[in-house]
Amino acid sequence: MKHIDHQLQRLLKAASQASDSSASLPVSMERQVLAQWKRQRRGLGEMAIQRVLSWAMVCACLLLTMCFAWTQYVEARQTSEALTLVNSSIQLSFLP
Repeated sequence: MKHIDHQLQRLLKAASQASDSSASLPVSMERQVLAQWKRQRRGLGEMAIQRVLSWAMVCACLLLTMCFAWTQYVEARQTSEALTLVNSSIQLSFLP
């Protein structure tokens, strides 16, 4: 902790001794920085769209899988027509 305090004191001392010049960057440098910043923002927007579309694709695949599983479950629970026909003929034979 003592080492960090010493570094902080040195930094504060150097900052207090610094001149108070408010020299701005050259215009060409400002243009380059702003152009690079705009390019990066455009890239971030494309990444966000790509992320949303990939999540939409994952959700669509999950929904498709769930619908397929539900259809298979419902069809497995239903009795087949042939079995229903046989059962009905047996039931009719038991009638008086």
